[in-house]
Amino acid sequence: MTPQQIRAQITANVWQAIAQTGVDLSSVPKAEQDRLAAAIADSLLDTVDRLLDEAQPPSQPTDMDPDDETVEKVLWEGRPYLSLVEKYAVTSDRIKIIYG
Repeated sequence: MTPQQIRAQITANVWQAIAQTGVDLSSVPKAEQDRLAAAIADSLLDTVDRLLDEAQPPSQPTDMDPDDETVEKVLWEGRPYLSLVEKYAVTSDRIKIIYG
């Protein structure tokens, strides 16, 4: 699922939740309603993305000797925005793409 599809699904769920509350938004202009739903969806997506980043376990043990030149060191790692199953890692030896 692409980030655009995820955003569309979340926005649809926000609209469904608003409808289920029974709150009357008829006095609010449609453009303002759309901005509100988009802001809620974006905030939710950013929160989920941050929580997923925080849940990532470290790639290598912390007891490794940082001066050992033979040990592959993780220089950077991260996920594409809103990706649940894909992660990238740049190490001292290679670029890894991890699925799952």
